[in-house]
Amino acid sequence: MIALIDGDVLCYQAAWGAENLKEAEDRLSEILDSVIENTFSNDHLIAIGGLSNFRELFFDGYKKSPARLKNKKTRPEWFNGLKTWLENLDNTVVAYDFEADDLLRMWSIEAKMYDIDYIICTIDKDLDCIPGKHFKPGKDEFYSVTEDEADIHYWKQILMGDSVDNIPGLPGIGEVKAMRILKSCDNHNNRKAAVINEYKREYEDNWKEYLLSNGRLIHIWRHLNDHFRIGDD
Repeated sequence: MIALIDGDVLCYQAAWGAENLKEAEDRLSEILDSVIENTFSNDHLIAIGGLSNFRELFFDGYKKSPARLKNKKTRPEWFNGLKTWLENLDNTVVAYDFEADDLLRMWSIEAKMYDIDYIICTIDKDLDCIPGKHFKPGKDEFYSVTEDEADIHYWKQILMGDSVDNIPGLPGIGEVKAMRILKSCDNHNNRKAAVINEYKREYEDNWKEYLLSNGRLIHIWRHLNDHFRIGDD
């Protein structure tokens, strides 16, 4: 079993309530050990975000919701030092110009290709678009996501957007309405068609522009430069 770990999440968990960098580093080491032990993993990879992200260049408001901006303001001044400590571990990989989420999804696909058992370790619901085993660090919760559940989650997010990441979805569509739209769809192509119909209904001739914009922000890469395209997603 290989644990595919969201290092950004672990950094925030370790920094919460810590008095200084050393204390946070010790906590981070303990959290990491706990994740590996609790998932019974014999190997692990840690993904962390780098300084730049194409989504921020594409959409200036990305991840600038009031909640996220408040969170950034209250981060301790040594927080970047904590990320540097994690970055220097042998099993850590930095996502330059994209996100840790993208690395985790790419790794999961590679692991599946080579028939390697994997578990996604994060509290970020965005990664429920990845089928397979999941583990929530800090909560010690396990759950599994089927292929269908992962696909439904993906299209649901493109309908709803993501208020935490400040991604606009279709006006007036929350989780209940999104699930109602997707309820009768029994495969990927039908779900995609249903989502396209909703964008056409809302934006008429401009539907493609809005769908491409939201899709590019929501879509988590399966391989490098795997940008959202209406033709094959």
